[in-house]
Amino acid sequence: MESISDTDPIKFHYDHCPFNEYAQLEPLFICGLHNALLKGMFETLYFVEEFKQEENMINDCSTCRYHVIVTN
Repeated sequence: MESISDTDPIKFHYDHCPFNEYAQLEPLFICGLHNALLKGMFETLYFVEEFKQEENMINDCSTCRYHVIVTN
């Protein structure tokens, strides 16, 4: 496993959202819950300096993409 330096951002994306069917029905609630879950997982492991969603499948993007900056 590669270590994370203090200045390296983590970018990740979902090509297939595990909550997509439910998010189509209640996007604000389901996407908000999913974002909180992901942010909480990062905050458990790292000090999170920045966590933001750059793209969202509900807004006709092909993936859900996040930009995260953490320190160890």
